[in-house]
Amino acid sequence: MNYITLGIIAVFVAFAIFGGLLGCIRGRNRAILRFFLVLVSAAVSILLIDVAVSFVMKIEIEGKPVKEFIATSLSSGESIPESLQNLMFTIVEVILGALVYFVLFGAVLFVTWILVFPILKCFIKQGSNKGVGLGFIVGLLQGVVVAFLVCAPLSGLVTDVGKMTNVTIDGQKAIPAEIPEEVDFEDYNNSTVYKILDKSGNWLYKLVSSSETENGTSISITDTVDVVVALAEISNQADNLAGGLENLSKEGSTAQEKVDGLSQIGSVLIEMDNSINSLGDSGKELLNNLVGEVVSGLTGEEENESINEIIENIDFTDLSLKSTGEALQGLSSYVEKTTEGFSKYGEEVTQTEVSSIVNGLADNSFFIDMFTDENGDVQTAIEISAENQGKFENAISSAQVDEETKNNLRKLFGLI
Repeated sequence: MNYITLGIIAVFVAFAIFGGLLGCIRGRNRAILRFFLVLVSAAVSILLIDVAVSFVMKIEIEGKPVKEFIATSLSSGESIPESLQNLMFTIVEVILGALVYFVLFGAVLFVTWILVFPILKCFIKQGSNKGVGLGFIVGLLQGVVVAFLVCAPLSGLVTDVGKMTNVTIDGQKAIPAEIPEEVDFEDYNNSTVYKILDKSGNWLYKLVSSSETENGTSISITDTVDVVVALAEISNQADNLAGGLENLSKEGSTAQEKVDGLSQIGSVLIEMDNSINSLGDSGKELLNNLVGEVVSGLTGEEENESINEIIENIDFTDLSLKSTGEALQGLSSYVEKTTEGFSKYGEEVTQTEVSSIVNGLADNSFFIDMFTDENGDVQTAIEISAENQGKFENAISSAQVDEETKNNLRKLFGLI
């Protein structure tokens, strides 16, 4: 059992025992009163988060408000895209919101304990039999609830920090600090403690760790962390995408280079799809707004200009890269079946295989854009052999797309 799991169990045990003992002392009626004040404290803390964060953001650091200070720190003399800068502001506000919740909850609990409870208990009679047993049970339950209100958001934060420790960009870790072996995030995520808190308290974590961007999109710490992970994976795949496209589109490319290029691009798109579709709707929208600028900055605008442009123009909010990736891998298999020298040469190319290829590309027309020149003309990517042209034409004619896309597909396969 690692330190994270042990720590959370220790918090629950300590709060439960302490709450139970205080419940015995207070008795049933006053224990119920204190339990009610704990619930009120939690509600007040959540309601005050936005006000407290706004106040904190106006605090001056080195003569500048927090927001302006962050902007200066982020830029470090370099120009940062406005959308990325706005995201960073929102992330800071969201993180502050989560931290402020803990501070507020502790402060309100203390105030209700020192001031409110002593006043109200004067109106609560203990009676001749103050109910020690029931007081203990209520106090025990109160302790568990307090521990839950603390540990559920904390568990979410721990999980998101764990995700960030695994992010690498160009071989460099996003969080370079060494994490002790005893702090095993993966082990914690597989633990029963995490699963219970995630199922029962994820709503609370989202409640205290969410904010709205300037365009009204609601995002949480989890959303932003997942987007960072997806962006890192997409940027890490940009070179592979460029290499596959170069093998496929360069003049005089061999059959082997075409096979390798198609297979490589297909694998990259499937990997991207896995990253993107792990996001929620707000995460996809956020990724859609940022991916072009961020990937350009990470991969270098001059080196991979065409790849950056393609990625920037992809709509990640309504997309299945997997179908396109599988279509390209199927196209790679088609080349192997129709080209001498490959082990698959001579195997039958079925109508089902061809339809899968065509429909996968038709679903996401951005691949066609890779072969569109400056004049808007689609270049041939693969010359289809005469005996298989009918199968491709049948699949294109049956595709549920507009006539322009169908003609572009025909050009892509050299049918017109």
